[in-house]
Amino acid sequence: MSSKPDSPAFPDVLRKIPVAIALLDENRQVVFGRERLLELVGRTTPGRSDFSGLGDLVGCVNSLASEGGCGTSEACALCGAFCAISQSATTQTAITRECRIRHESESVVNDVDLSVTAAPYETSGTHYTLLTVQDISSEKRRRALERVFFHDITNLAGGLAGLAGVLRSVRTPDEQGEMLSAMEQSARSLLDEIDAQRQLADAERGELAVRPVKTEARSLISQVADALRYHSAATERQIVVESATAAFEFEVDATLLRRVLVNIAKNALEASRPGQTVTLAARRGGDRVTFTVHNSGVIPAEVQHQLFQRSFSTKGDGRGLGTYSVRLLTEQYLQGNVSFTSTEHDGTLFSVDLPFTVG
Repeated sequence: MSSKPDSPAFPDVLRKIPVAIALLDENRQVVFGRERLLELVGRTTPGRSDFSGLGDLVGCVNSLASEGGCGTSEACALCGAFCAISQSATTQTAITRECRIRHESESVVNDVDLSVTAAPYETSGTHYTLLTVQDISSEKRRRALERVFFHDITNLAGGLAGLAGVLRSVRTPDEQGEMLSAMEQSARSLLDEIDAQRQLADAERGELAVRPVKTEARSLISQVADALRYHSAATERQIVVESATAAFEFEVDATLLRRVLVNIAKNALEASRPGQTVTLAARRGGDRVTFTVHNSGVIPAEVQHQLFQRSFSTKGDGRGLGTYSVRLLTEQYLQGNVSFTSTEHDGTLFSVDLPFTVG
């Protein structure tokens, strides 16, 4: 059988079925089905021309960053497609895995969720891997969005329940007033989240109208800290607003941004040890606004590679939603970007960078 890409020796009918089919040689290079793989990510030309692996063709960010191309970066060991291909070759059985590929085209980075099945295939004494690839992005996105908001609402309800528990032990009127004010704020935030769930359902139908309002940055992060201060995740931990944080106004959909910061801060509390502090801050630099959440812990390298993926979690099935929702809301609805650094020396710092606008 010819190893020429898209060889006519392979049955032409395979080009017409609704899933992409590709044939890989023993070096994991695609020798049939390039066009269909490119169609999956809306490309007309390969992401890189010096290699022909799956990631090379679709412009996977890990392939683009690695001198050896697809399958050679540290992150590739965690890729569902790479694992399916490798395990199929080792076991000589069909292996199905889900994978999420971040791919770049013309400096724009997008994501695609795939179901990949790799199976051994032999013809004329030559061994290949038969790959079937199906785009499941819409299904994964719908399911994730449905669960993201129940996850976020639970965060705020947990904070409200914590405040109610503390109120039982408060004796002085001043302390009671402080607790009642915090409970009122948490209840309002909870109502905001419920309304936001309706908004994001609209988003799935392409009907979401993001509603920016004039927002005071220090007040917003103080609300985040108040919402989590009595949450179970904050037990024996502190959450504070950096004293140097300036008060300034800008325009943003405050409900969505608050959700983003609550998720990051809650994760930071869960990653902290008793006695440690999570610090929230905001600053303006030129035409950008940056919100940061810092804790003293460090994220393991293997977790860093997968942190923003829809289904990835260190906490078990169904929990990989918080960081995914953070990136989804920040990048697709707030028109910003989210990033992090994590080292033993400096701890972990998440940054949410947004455009600065004032109405």
